[in-house]
Amino acid sequence: MMDSLRTAANSLVLKIIFGIIIVSFILTGVSGYLIGGGNNYAAKVNDQEISRGQFENAFN
Repeated sequence: MMDSLRTAANSLVLKIIFGIIIVSFILTGVSGYLIGGGNNYAAKVNDQEISRGQFENAFN
């Protein structure tokens, strides 16, 4: 069983699939953390901003 897992891990198709997954995470997920400058609040209701700290305190 371990031999079949090792063989599958070395297949070209699996490497391509993992490459596509990794690139999609890089393009969609990491850019928000690197660019920054996003919202400094957790929510905005009727033009009133609720900070992340207030949000966390409400649920703790």
